[in-house]
Amino acid sequence: MMKNQKKGFSLTEMLIAGAILAAIAIPTISVFIQSKRTITQSDSKKAVRYYINEIFAHIERQSLHDLWRYFGPGEVVGFDVAGKLKHKLCNFDATSGKIQGDNPLAFTDEFIQEMIQDGFDARVFYEFYTRKELQITPERYRPGVQDEANPEIGILHMQAGWAQVYIIDTKKLAANGGNEEAAVAGSWKQPIMCPAIVGRPGLKLNGCPAVNPVVRAVYEPLLKRREGAI
Repeated sequence: MMKNQKKGFSLTEMLIAGAILAAIAIPTISVFIQSKRTITQSDSKKAVRYYINEIFAHIERQSLHDLWRYFGPGEVVGFDVAGKLKHKLCNFDATSGKIQGDNPLAFTDEFIQEMIQDGFDARVFYEFYTRKELQITPERYRPGVQDEANPEIGILHMQAGWAQVYIIDTKKLAANGGNEEAAVAGSWKQPIMCPAIVGRPGLKLNGCPAVNPVVRAVYEPLLKRREGAI
């Protein structure tokens, strides 16, 4: 039977062992911190993509005139007729955990709360494509005159536009004094078609706002003001 030759470690051995552990531990801690930072950044990007996709899924189901009313260029034509929410998804009361007032994109309280807890907010901008971009005939709106779509494009005025979604990092926003542009975590812009004519561009439905003379009489002058400012 072998006898235990040593009951403990000498001071020299302990110092050597400590040095070895330190040499191993410092790089290991550094790698761990870097790995954690990379995972956090990756998770953040996934979260941004998730919120952008969810918001667009709701945008694509809405009336284009509702998008204009709540997220349009109120800075130009007035927030009483466009961009009523000043580009916010909605007004959310953190105390009650409830959406207050208009909720045009039909989000749940839970979705908005989840986004806030993840440290994000969102802004939505919507614009109709101009008559010039769509090559509409006549080039200028004429009350009582029916628009004709360009055969190659096949879309009437007010039947299509574009939306852009910005995801805001609320921590960065608070740190930079409220500068939203400097706090953008991600954004996406894409065309939006009237849900009634998707796959059937140029379709002249009686209820289509692009055809309805009452709606045209309200919106065409506003769009003319907007297009004149571009």
